[in-house]
Amino acid sequence: MLDILTDMGLKDYALGKTPQPNETSAKEAWAKKDQQALSAIHLRVGDDPLVYISDADSSNSAWTTLANMYQPAGPIGIVQVQQKLFHAQCQDGEDINDHI
Repeated sequence: MLDILTDMGLKDYALGKTPQPNETSAKEAWAKKDQQALSAIHLRVGDDPLVYISDADSSNSAWTTLANMYQPAGPIGIVQVQQKLFHAQCQDGEDINDHI
């Protein structure tokens, strides 16, 4: 998702690195870019996470919600993700390409 937002020039909006300006004309341009980033996020997430970000009013709030849901938190989270990765197995009869 960050690669898509980077390609669109909107990554800093989602990460909260582009603060909202004080000038009225600049606010409108900022809001338009922020809504483009929010729309890009909405269009590319699955139905399950969309429920959690459908009420987000900015790309940063949507991104923060998704990051809190999917990024491992602390050492325990990292160990759990590593265990999940190392214990992944292709079931008998399952297509290896589908598994990967």
